[in-house]
Amino acid sequence: YFWSCVLFLIPLLVAFGQVMLYLTSSEATDMESNRFIWSSGTPYWWAYYLFFLSASYGVWFLFFGKQIILFDRTAIIISCIFLVLLSTFQMGHYNDLNMRAGIIPQMVLAIAIVYVIFRNWGLLFKNYLFTIGVFFWMLNSLSPLKFYYDRFFVLRGKTGTVENPGLERYGKSYYDFMEKAYPVNPEEAVAQYSLKKGSLFETHLLKKQTAVSQ
Repeated sequence: YFWSCVLFLIPLLVAFGQVMLYLTSSEATDMESNRFIWSSGTPYWWAYYLFFLSASYGVWFLFFGKQIILFDRTAIIISCIFLVLLSTFQMGHYNDLNMRAGIIPQMVLAIAIVYVIFRNWGLLFKNYLFTIGVFFWMLNSLSPLKFYYDRFFVLRGKTGTVENPGLERYGKSYYDFMEKAYPVNPEEAVAQYSLKKGSLFETHLLKKQTAVSQ
């Protein structure tokens, strides 16, 4: 089984090599906002770090306690450790990487929460922490519902590109959109989607098209 996994990982690493080169060729790679959280320039980074973990994941253990690990103790422990370590990266250039890398452990935690809710449905309105947890879970479910509602009804048939994001009030290009959507740090926001001139990705891997005027 181990060697079969190794044989699977080798082509996977080769396939994602271009993605890693792209990430290291970004204008935002060397920005301070993309370092580890303890390099953020604030002496109380650990307080923000703990607050983020508590508000994102710890709150569920407050509501449902040890019952969360009843679903799969090993999977829950590994997922929580992974999320704790992943959260030491700041939410700058690597925000997309954080979100995608956290999908699987977050899914494990989400399944465990749903398992606890349906397994203890009889405690609703009998245990106040459990009841608050259920309603908090229902409140959080509104976000994905709105996401799919917009895709099926509001944004149906509309597509956006870098040159034309489809949002007229935000400008005529994606870079205009980024500058207006992030008024506090527009330069950093734009840099996250810009390549370094002369980087390996920009020089050798990026397919360039030259417009020739007639």
